[in-house]
Amino acid sequence: MIAYTSPMNSRIRALVLAAVTIAAAVLYTARLDRVPTFLSSDETAFALQAHAIATTAHDENGRLLPLYFQMMQNVWFHPALVYGMAPVLAVVRPMPWAVRLPTVIVALSNILLVFVVVRRFGASYAAAIGASVLLALTPAHLLHGRFACDYLFPVPCVLAWLILLVDANRSDASWRYFAAGGVLGLGLYTYIASLVMMPVYLLLTYLVLFLSGERRVRPYATITAGFILLVLPLATYLVAVPEIYTGFTERYGGANVDVLHGPSCSTTPRPTS
Repeated sequence: MIAYTSPMNSRIRALVLAAVTIAAAVLYTARLDRVPTFLSSDETAFALQAHAIATTAHDENGRLLPLYFQMMQNVWFHPALVYGMAPVLAVVRPMPWAVRLPTVIVALSNILLVFVVVRRFGASYAAAIGASVLLALTPAHLLHGRFACDYLFPVPCVLAWLILLVDANRSDASWRYFAAGGVLGLGLYTYIASLVMMPVYLLLTYLVLFLSGERRVRPYATITAGFILLVLPLATYLVAVPEIYTGFTERYGGANVDVLHGPSCSTTPRPTS
């Protein structure tokens, strides 16, 4: 039997979701220019690069629309936040709230996407709303959702991957498999840990398909094609600018290296030994 949802119930549910989203937007944007009190060193570095892209189409080192942004000798930032921030700084002054706005948008997207993910997995509407509220109030998500740093940027890619994978499994639509691989490939451009985790999620996709009884080549090939399409620009750029890979290995290859972004994204100074 197909459950019937009246138009009135649908409108009420839409209003509840809209109310949660608006409340989250207020929470995440309230006094955004003052809380945190000042831009951290990483926020400032991202903002300077984004402003340079917005005004000259070059980074601060003179590179035309680069795929990675060099902050220090061995410090390279991923491009998602810089290119997300650049359109904002192209139309408004580089104020703290403007610098942080793209991260807020990503955080709000996560809240909505979690709702969709929970519904796709068969949970009730109330459970999906509850999941969105819990994510919105999660301290780590709220904190990083107000920083102009890229820690949250892989999350929409992972959530979109889950949604597309569930939909593809139900509909057997090739474009959904392709898009699922594509969003994982897109995630490679968001944060350094994604260089490891997105391929891991791709392998998990293969495992899920296999365990679900899928033996046809087409779904595996389609997902892989979507992933590779987004990997190619990254691979090409790393070959063209080998110092990026060298910088990563020099930073993370030893015991006494900075495992964050070089300058801390925290507003508190690091202890010195």
